[in-house]
Amino acid sequence: MNIQNTQSPQNTQPTRTALSRRLRALSAGAGVTALLLTGCSAASDPAPADGGATGTSSASTTVPSGQISVTDPWAKAADEHMTGVFGVIANDSDRQLHLVGAQSEAAQRAELHETADDGTGSTLMQEKEGGFMIEPGQSLELVPGGDHIMLMQLTEPIEPGQQVLVTLEFADGTTLPLEAVAKEYAGANEVYEADDTDESEAESGDGDEDGHGDH
Repeated sequence: MNIQNTQSPQNTQPTRTALSRRLRALSAGAGVTALLLTGCSAASDPAPADGGATGTSSASTTVPSGQISVTDPWAKAADEHMTGVFGVIANDSDRQLHLVGAQSEAAQRAELHETADDGTGSTLMQEKEGGFMIEPGQSLELVPGGDHIMLMQLTEPIEPGQQVLVTLEFADGTTLPLEAVAKEYAGANEVYEADDTDESEAESGDGDEDGHGDH
């Protein structure tokens, strides 16, 4: 009995020590594994290229800075019906730009207009079919009595000093927002080629005889 009692503690002590050492080793290993996992997670966090690409793709719908500049954008103040937007659009890129349309919350319709020969030696204003091509290093001048952006069926009066937001649309799907300040302007009472909508306005007395009024 005494021999068993003497040997029992000797056999038990090494076993507990070995277990303690194994537990410490496992704990240390778990800590290293956790660090490795954390490191992998941190390294992979910036990896979602899709999210970044989506953000870039969304922003890329706007014309990149430095490719187009607009000088002195302005609009003619008007109480109702329609008005014109003017300015100089410069193509500062190394490629041809194709302006195909415009939009504005200030009007239900926006069109690109040009001056054309009516066949009798006089000129009239009409929608520019196909839009305007702007060559590299060249500019498109939008002026009263010449090419311009026409805002039709105004949603509210445009007062002098008001900022009118207009978005230019290009054939490649890019857009360019600009703010045109409204100004008083009495000139450029052009004659327009009337469409059905404008002719109905003229007949009802809402427009002038050509259906567009001045702008």
